[in-house]
Amino acid sequence: MAAPSEITVRNLSGSWKSNARLTDDPTAAMELQGVSWLVRKVIARAEINLAITQTTDASTGVSHIATVQKTLGRVMEADFVLDWQERGQVHAVFGQQDVKSRFCDVEQIEETFLREGWEPGLQEVVEVIVEGSGCTAWQVWGFEVIDGERHHVRRSLVAKGEKQQMIKMVYDWDEPKEV
Repeated sequence: MAAPSEITVRNLSGSWKSNARLTDDPTAAMELQGVSWLVRKVIARAEINLAITQTTDASTGVSHIATVQKTLGRVMEADFVLDWQERGQVHAVFGQQDVKSRFCDVEQIEETFLREGWEPGLQEVVEVIVEGSGCTAWQVWGFEVIDGERHHVRRSLVAKGEKQQMIKMVYDWDEPKEV
């Protein structure tokens, strides 16, 4: 289902479901991150249900994005504080990570794959940098119109040394439910 127009990077709260037809195969990026062959194969075929709660701290004005991801019967939670301060977290698949995130203008993104292809008129995106497993993953979250429908999209560039992999994850708006 297409994402409603009132859902923006400043208001991502809701339920999302991965779109297998439009999402890139993540196996090469996960291999670069040291994920085992079996786990890569299973995750590549799994549906991801994502519940997002986005709030803004009234005293600081800083936005927080809390995600609950359910796939293959596992629940993984992650918090993103959009203040560009590095924070440690442990991910069930990727292990210990250092993460920083912020809102930024699309034009501030240097890498072409991460900067282009967004919904016409989109000026602001969420930028996330994740370091761990000897890799760096640059992510940009926003919206893209694909086949006439508006989708939440997360573009990632994963780099380890001189090797790079790019992946686009596409999510459909889902009727709100617990995940």
